[in-house]
Amino acid sequence: MIYKKNAKIVVIDDEKDTCELLRDIFEQENFNVMFYTDSQKFVNDLPNYNYDNLDLVIVDLMMPKVDGFQVMNLLNSKETTRYIPKMVISAFQSKDNLKDAYNYGAIQFIEKPFSI
Repeated sequence: MIYKKNAKIVVIDDEKDTCELLRDIFEQENFNVMFYTDSQKFVNDLPNYNYDNLDLVIVDLMMPKVDGFQVMNLLNSKETTRYIPKMVISAFQSKDNLKDAYNYGAIQFIEKPFSI
């Protein structure tokens, strides 16, 4: 697999255990990982991110406050963040969720629970 050395990844999921597990997995591969268990906090911090300082966003679909579709829509609406790759992680892999996630620009849909 080819990837950017020390890539910066943001994980947004209201389940802290999922965030910590993903962080541990990616940090073993020398990625820089930050996570948000509060999607509204990520939205508030969004002006600090752009295509140059963020390489991947992994977002859960079903979250309180701001759901994953809304997060992807916000990323897509800004010139500075629309080309950041987005992955979805969700326990709800319905046909509609899959279709919508890819329509919002997700490059991958990972179903919970997942295995390494």
